[in-house]
Amino acid sequence: MPMSHEDVAWCALRTDWCDAAPICGDELVLIDGDAVLKRCFQDDSLAKDGFQILHVTYLVETLLHDLRAMNYAIAFFNDRQVTSCGNDVKLRLARCCIVKHLQVNTDLQVLRFESLHSDACADWLNVNRPLFLATTDGAESDSQARCRSFILHALSLGMSVILLDDLEFIDDKLFLFTKIGHGLATVAEALDISGLRIEDVPVISAGDGRRTAIVSALHGLDAPASLVRAAALSLACTESLDLRTRHAPSTTDFWSSEAVSVFLDRFCARLLFIIEGDMLSDSLELADLFDGRLFAYLALNPAVDLPADVRVRNEEILRAIGQLGAQDVPLVGAIKAVHAPESAAGPLLPFDDPVWDKHIGMALPTAKRGAANDKIDFGLLPKIDSAIGMEKKLLEKEKGPVLTGNAREDAWIKKRFQRNKDLQMLHIKKAAESLTGANGVGLERMPIIAGTISLPPSAIPSPASSRAATPAPEDKDSKKKEKKTKLSKAQQIIAANNEAKAGKKAAKSTSAWASTKAEIDGYKDLRVRVSELERYLNSAARANRDPNVQLEMELYRVQLLLSVWRKICKDKTTKTEPENLRVVVQLFECINTLYRGKYLTHNAKEALDSVLIVLGLDDCVHEKSNLPTKEISFDFDLPTSKACRLPFTSTEFQLLHCGQNMERNMDSKPDPRTTFEADKWQRDVLDVIDRDESVFVVAPTSAGKTFISFYAMEKILRADDDGILVFIAPTKALVNQMAAEIEARFSKNYKTQGGKNVWAIHSGDYKIHDPERCQVLVTVPSVLQKLLMSPIQAQRWSPRIRRIVFDEIHCIGGEEGTTWEQLLLLAPCPIIALSATVGNPEDFRRWLEATQAAHRTPVTLIHHKERYSDLRKFVYLPAISNEQEFLGGRCISDELQGGIFNVHPASALHFGPRKMPDDLGFEPRDCYNLFFQMKKTQTANFAVPEELDPNSYFKDTHFIRRADVAIYQRRLRELLGEWLADPQSRNPDSAFMRLMSSLDNGVRGKASALVDRWDALNQQRIDKGLDARPILQEAILPMLEDLDQNDLLPALCFNYSRSVVESLGKHLYEVLESREEAFRATDPAWKRKIKTYEQWVNDADKRHKERERALKKKKGNEKSDRDDENKLLAGEETQEEFGWQDVFDPTAPLPDYSFAGLKNTYGDQDMKDEISRLESRNACPLWMLRLLRRGIGIHHSGLNRRYRQLVELAFRGKYLRVVICTGTLALGINMPATSSIFVGDNVELNALNFRQAAGRAGRRGYDVLGHVGFLGVPTDKIDRLLVSRIPKISGRFPISATVVLRLCNLVSQSGRAPFARRAIESVFARAEDLVNAMGEVQADDHQIKLQLRFLLDYLRRENLLGANGEPLRLAAPVSHLYYEEPSNLAFAALMRAGVLHDICRDFANTAKRGEICRKIVLLLAHLFCRISVRPDVLAWTREMYPRVANTIVLPPITSAHHLAQEVLDSHERRICDVFANQIRHTGPPTLEKLPISRRAFGGDKKGEYSSRDDVLSAFDSSSTAVPSSIRPFLRNARGDILLEDLSLRMHVPNTRKLTNAYIYDFYCAAEANVAGQQALQSIIDVDGIPRAESWFLLQNFSLVLASLEESMANILGLADMGEFDIMADADTEMSAFDEEEADVVTSTSTKAGIMNPTSSNVSLQDDWLELDGSEDSDSDSAYGTATTGSQTSFVLRDTKRVYRTIQLIRARFNEKWKSTWS
Repeated sequence: MPMSHEDVAWCALRTDWCDAAPICGDELVLIDGDAVLKRCFQDDSLAKDGFQILHVTYLVETLLHDLRAMNYAIAFFNDRQVTSCGNDVKLRLARCCIVKHLQVNTDLQVLRFESLHSDACADWLNVNRPLFLATTDGAESDSQARCRSFILHALSLGMSVILLDDLEFIDDKLFLFTKIGHGLATVAEALDISGLRIEDVPVISAGDGRRTAIVSALHGLDAPASLVRAAALSLACTESLDLRTRHAPSTTDFWSSEAVSVFLDRFCARLLFIIEGDMLSDSLELADLFDGRLFAYLALNPAVDLPADVRVRNEEILRAIGQLGAQDVPLVGAIKAVHAPESAAGPLLPFDDPVWDKHIGMALPTAKRGAANDKIDFGLLPKIDSAIGMEKKLLEKEKGPVLTGNAREDAWIKKRFQRNKDLQMLHIKKAAESLTGANGVGLERMPIIAGTISLPPSAIPSPASSRAATPAPEDKDSKKKEKKTKLSKAQQIIAANNEAKAGKKAAKSTSAWASTKAEIDGYKDLRVRVSELERYLNSAARANRDPNVQLEMELYRVQLLLSVWRKICKDKTTKTEPENLRVVVQLFECINTLYRGKYLTHNAKEALDSVLIVLGLDDCVHEKSNLPTKEISFDFDLPTSKACRLPFTSTEFQLLHCGQNMERNMDSKPDPRTTFEADKWQRDVLDVIDRDESVFVVAPTSAGKTFISFYAMEKILRADDDGILVFIAPTKALVNQMAAEIEARFSKNYKTQGGKNVWAIHSGDYKIHDPERCQVLVTVPSVLQKLLMSPIQAQRWSPRIRRIVFDEIHCIGGEEGTTWEQLLLLAPCPIIALSATVGNPEDFRRWLEATQAAHRTPVTLIHHKERYSDLRKFVYLPAISNEQEFLGGRCISDELQGGIFNVHPASALHFGPRKMPDDLGFEPRDCYNLFFQMKKTQTANFAVPEELDPNSYFKDTHFIRRADVAIYQRRLRELLGEWLADPQSRNPDSAFMRLMSSLDNGVRGKASALVDRWDALNQQRIDKGLDARPILQEAILPMLEDLDQNDLLPALCFNYSRSVVESLGKHLYEVLESREEAFRATDPAWKRKIKTYEQWVNDADKRHKERERALKKKKGNEKSDRDDENKLLAGEETQEEFGWQDVFDPTAPLPDYSFAGLKNTYGDQDMKDEISRLESRNACPLWMLRLLRRGIGIHHSGLNRRYRQLVELAFRGKYLRVVICTGTLALGINMPATSSIFVGDNVELNALNFRQAAGRAGRRGYDVLGHVGFLGVPTDKIDRLLVSRIPKISGRFPISATVVLRLCNLVSQSGRAPFARRAIESVFARAEDLVNAMGEVQADDHQIKLQLRFLLDYLRRENLLGANGEPLRLAAPVSHLYYEEPSNLAFAALMRAGVLHDICRDFANTAKRGEICRKIVLLLAHLFCRISVRPDVLAWTREMYPRVANTIVLPPITSAHHLAQEVLDSHERRICDVFANQIRHTGPPTLEKLPISRRAFGGDKKGEYSSRDDVLSAFDSSSTAVPSSIRPFLRNARGDILLEDLSLRMHVPNTRKLTNAYIYDFYCAAEANVAGQQALQSIIDVDGIPRAESWFLLQNFSLVLASLEESMANILGLADMGEFDIMADADTEMSAFDEEEADVVTSTSTKAGIMNPTSSNVSLQDDWLELDGSEDSDSDSAYGTATTGSQTSFVLRDTKRVYRTIQLIRARFNEKWKSTWS
């Protein structure tokens, strides 16, 4: 049936499957309580034969506990209860009880509203502004229309939507669907619930709230007496018996009785009236109001033997109820038989290893047998003496090129391979040259000799100053204490020589300055004089300049700037214009700097004081004693007119205009360990490093964290030649940059160790230098994890590690968080952890210290909060054209200029909670404006103290420092926080809201009006049949032009969608190209210039001939002739001058149509050469390359690596002044920018990403002020970003079955090497401290040891581990696929069950290979490539693409093999059995509490209960058996056993859910010979895979295939394990776009020709698929019916078939995948 227009519009909303943590961060999420209830009411584990409110409450709290990573409030809307409850009064009662329970017994913010449209809800939303609404879309249910209406209304209110329907935990992270778009405020028709009768009920007080409610509901109820008595008795049991004792067996037919149904409806309706009417004294026990299963059991078995206490309570309840009805009815139904109790705890398989025994620490009963009964016994295969995994040659040099055997071709291949290596190093060196230090000067390499102590230049005594000046008087007491040391004769000679050298230096500097001054004075324009003087002041000669001469030059600059200011002041009307004020600000900065200088003289101070008085800044003049005297060589020309006085007080001028130039000394002092004056917090860090301890540094971007890593590197390099420092970077871009910076900073000569280097790169996809023969390894987390888990490296490389640096440690909360956690646990040495964005540093420090507990290494937290440079925020609003121009296509006006509107950070506080953010900072002028606006809006109750008036507060401060402003800012923040915290602060007439309005200055209103006008004009275009114009594309060029005019370039423009980034770049290219083409075609002056140039080119031969004739005619002596000839040969013109034509490039973009820097250090010719090289390789789109010439670059992780490096280098070299990028440039990349601009909104633009990206502006050493701008970002989102809190991060105990397996491999295969022993010790020695450090979960040592023992038991039972800890055959694929846990465990189960062997049995038949390969791909896609699909999206896709070949969703896994699902289910049952056994071994159940409220329910009377109660939670009374699948098992397990929180991570993927078939569709297209680009476009359009993610998803499957192929080769003994690098054929960088670099990437597990993109499918099948001769001769006898020898042959043969199948799949897949790279 065709979809309706409404359905199509609904499905057109963007639906994303994503990780909840990064998109939500610390933002508020509003959870729809009825969506939670609907999900819980439909839960499979909920008893279907009873009405148990406590079990539902348990499910609700468990779900809310699963969402604990979110910052949420939960809301119940009265008009939404029909969604969860429908017309069922029992469910409405449960809803009411649960709402009351959450309100009374939890700390959750529980809200109740009439509807989402209600005024109360609107007020709450206006104050709290949640980012997301978490609800249900009601897919395929009766409430679908209402749920969609609810979602659309939420979208119209500015909230995005999270769907609670398909929550899934993957790798301990919560994944879910989001809906993003624009909705309409609609109200669905109300559901008719007229059939529900609720009668008035008198309340009879009978004790607590629960007893009162039930007694009142039963009193006077016209119902069968037997049912009333059963209800009363069930209440007595509920009050008296503990939960496990009162578990009742299931009943049959009881609930189908009409009498029971009527009774329960009337009983629940009366209860609902009482509870909703708030008639109870308390609501503490309402979550356990009624137990339907217990009620049914007692009704059918009224004579059951119960404790006396229960009978007493029952009599009390019956007396309170009063007379029972005489009516009674016979009850039907039966009690189901209760099975015999299971055994308490089963034996384990034996495990004995001395390294592990101490960490297991308990003796448990063992059995000799019990492993899984495998159809395929891999133990029959020949034993291979090699380690599992890929680690053997992880540190070897990169492999050489693949040779063909043809001498001529091989020579060419080797030459190209070497050229690529040379180019790699050339790029690294270029990057090194482009880097500068904090002072903005290029880095100098430091030669290092092992065994020496660092002595930086700052620590070396400098020769005495040569200035002839009166020395400062010395302290008499100190003079007495100091004894003059008599110099030796040699020392006297050295001192005399130094003094002579200083005198010569002074004379030389004085002479040079006199000459320069004369030259500068020759310029008439004063501003040119200033410019030339500043160029000379900052030249390289400054380092050798005499300090007195430098002082004179600085004084002369003051004189010149004063002259410029005097000229400006002649026109009083323009005196205070921003451009003119910059002159006096620069003048004041010079004076301030000279005042602080250590070479200031008395004469110079007098001159400076005179200038300050002339400017009207008398308050800055103050005494400085003990200054030497020295005459100034020129006369100061001071104006006598008062016209030069500033119209500000000294304080006002400094705060309003000089904030960025204030002294930023943070208790800075010289330190012999640094080349600069280090701040106190920096010195504290160095002290910790010197003590060989661990340090956790949290400091804002631009604060100066970078040098910490280099100091640690220097210590390692100086200590010896063997120690290693590992630097962990979160991205490969940061890896390359760090390597370049190390190259620029350090050099070391390894005389006795040839081939060794200071540094090496190992990013997984490529290496530079030999990683094993370096002292600083720069790598990514996944590579170091493999190295530390490598048995071979445990013997030779890992023990040499002395320190590990974790840069951007907050990434532990991201996609690879588990890997970061494991690295911190395995670290064999002290660590350095760096971050700018950690919201809970002390909590995280405790967890870090727990990771270091085994080494007894303390972790010191250094938390520095002050940012070095201020950030000024602004909104850019473009000038929209008039209606006629807009409809004509010109959307932005050429006549009007867009506006850059500054945003006061405090003005965002109207948004969100009433709490001042910790890191909301103000620059000095913000503080000044805030005070006076608060003064203007103050009230009697909220008055502003006069002492906070800046003119009073700073009256004794002559030159205000940034530290002074920081203290003043704290006082203002405290006062503002009091205004904000007032409960009435959000009232329109409150002082706070009037302050917000005053600070806003109308900016938000202008922004909203602009958006409304743009939308209205776009609607007119649509009405006329024209396309709508996106505001981002239309406004980005005008914005960049305005930024350029305001000196706010260079800029990084951030958008978190790669497709948007590219579309913006392409739009800029097209517009600039078209405008320049139009100019060239129409401008007469340009035409004349081109005509002149062309004539000049055409006359080149004529000019050459004229020169030759002139040479021949020239008369003179022979020497003269020879000289002239030499000049001509050298290209020197003897008579013609050098013309503009010689440097003119007619193809170069014109300056008016380019943003390229005119003063750059990256040459234009270099840029042209790089562009030409990239263009020849077809590395990226042509427009992207040509845009570089216009000073604009594009940057995101999907682009070619060479191109990205070029963008980074050219931006640092100031050739590029605009880069449009994603968040890849926000993680520590050294790209100093004046501005960070957020262009457009995105769900990934959250608090964390905002702070990271905004911090790129105003980097230390480059800009004293950074600018953060917004274009096309809603003002509410801007406010949210400014006031949002930095997200908290946490660490866990990241131990899982695969990790334990790999650790066993490390211990066993390394021969129990000392490093391996220490690794086990570091992980498990203090594991309970690690679990408990973050405070979220608690576990004791016994529980953790039990879990470890049963993880080992699981591995034993699955035939992955031997009795002595040795890994068995199938451990290879499990270990190779460690990053795909738990799918790797499921794959091993399928292998042991023979599923893959059965599918591949006919592989020798070439006619069946295609079908076999498709089945294997389907199987692998179900395990490793899971992206859920919503039913509505599936319906919409099939509606839009009715004729495509794509499957869209994966066929059932049984389509691949009929037993596949059964095998996976059996594997899950085995997992549950193992861990149920663990729980039984833990001990008897303890008192359980609900996960959020921490409330215990039930009485204290205990009785007998079944063994299932040893395992399952007391709150789950729905079944008599332990669940057979992981997720229900974890959810319903005993609450005192924290299995899931201890990273069980064994949940097998749900293959029954709708899953995207993108991999299967792509592979089928490859088999059908569909072009690569067409196949890629198909999965983007039809399967809905975002283009930006498509390449990485395909790459991930290629990596899985590579891992499987190599692990299978390892099992069969077909390949040398040392020859395989898991990343060799799956690199995401090097071979992705660079054809030449692909030569470096090889795979020895495939023969020549496999990966040739031009090979046909026929050649793929013929080149390497010749099977062993034994394959055809062996019969297909069933396993187990032949002798051991023949069984071994069968296993070997069929495993080879699986191996060959995977080889063929990988070859076909990679051939098609790589063809998409072009």
